[in-house]
Amino acid sequence: MITQVQSNSLVGQTVRMRQHPLRFVVVILLLVWIAYSASGFRHPLTPILHSDSYEGAVIRQALFSAAALSSFALMFLTRNIGSTLTMNRSMLLLSIIVPASIIWSTETILSVKRAILFLFALITLYAVVHASQRPVNLMLKIITCSASVIALISLLIHFAFGQAYTVNPVRAGLAGITSHPNTLAAIMSIALICSLGIHTNTIRGTIALRVAQALMSLSLILAQSITTLMATFIAIGIYSLLVCNSYKRGILQMLIITGFITCSIVGWNNIKSTAFDVSGRDESLSGRDEVWKIVLVEGLKKPVFGSGYGAFWTEGKGRQLVHTWNPRQSHNAYLDLWLDLGIVGLGAMLFAFPGTLYMRWSAVKGKPGTRQRRAMAALYALSISYMLTYAMAQSYFLRFDTFPFMSLCWSIILIGNTDHNRIENEFNEA
Repeated sequence: MITQVQSNSLVGQTVRMRQHPLRFVVVILLLVWIAYSASGFRHPLTPILHSDSYEGAVIRQALFSAAALSSFALMFLTRNIGSTLTMNRSMLLLSIIVPASIIWSTETILSVKRAILFLFALITLYAVVHASQRPVNLMLKIITCSASVIALISLLIHFAFGQAYTVNPVRAGLAGITSHPNTLAAIMSIALICSLGIHTNTIRGTIALRVAQALMSLSLILAQSITTLMATFIAIGIYSLLVCNSYKRGILQMLIITGFITCSIVGWNNIKSTAFDVSGRDESLSGRDEVWKIVLVEGLKKPVFGSGYGAFWTEGKGRQLVHTWNPRQSHNAYLDLWLDLGIVGLGAMLFAFPGTLYMRWSAVKGKPGTRQRRAMAALYALSISYMLTYAMAQSYFLRFDTFPFMSLCWSIILIGNTDHNRIENEFNEA
């Protein structure tokens, strides 16, 4: 009885967040945040230049601070600071370990700055989720619409003004309004997966959705990112398994098993070599294997707690380690998380992300054929695919200035949401 009263009290408080006009400011700042993560506010008609220097730190700090201040003000004015934090327990352990790593960080000041930005971004996502009547629908539409605009602008500039503005001189493939094709590819891939969970009620809405998907698909293909394409295909496969009925699911499972057996007979090394030859890429994954060997030795120096959040990859660290070029990450999300927070951080991440997905599926999955099942299939496909595949070739965990982690964390917060606007109530289709 006491638990029920406390629950109703929290619900009553968060309802006020969904009625306060400041919630629109938070959403607008989130859109600006997405624009920054895509372009870094680079003018679209400025040629893309290759540079080793870090840029946009001041803008990033100002943007995250403004978003967090608005979110905190929204929670404070509606008396929701405590209730919001209480209902987001899945991220609690990480939100403690990240700032706590300042204690043992090898770059204390750098860890302090990055930990503050991490917490600022987390607060913003909490506010966006709890201040919306339909938070899942809001996320899917924001990501899909934002990415379709990015795709449209990128394609128009690419074909109208030439490749100087849309192609990185050291990496082939469409970069568009971003500075690197891998950045554009991830945005297009994530939005394409999210768009699968959107339901439209009108013919006009369906046409608009198909046009957006076509623009994102074309941009994704032109970006020529093998890692992202693989993540997209796997996500679509997971989505198909989750939304279809038991009979079709059985057929898909048989096809997957058959394909796995065939690949085992042919030989995984032969398939890998053929894939790299066809794509024109080297089997060293652009030097990733060499970086992995070096940073693995570095990580073993502090395997339990790591070097501190954001403390390993300092300015010029990549060139000091590799000598031939200047990587800014190990291109493996799990390896970089281990470098920063050690085994403790890896455990917290596994609890917050895969743990939430596993524990919440039975409660949020919905019935086959419903809007809820399609939306959940999209979020689960995105999360699982990007943790299994994309994370093995790109480092993005805990980095809210990157589109993949922002989308992944947003998905996990939605799935773990226990507020009155939780998934079960949002898609109440009775």
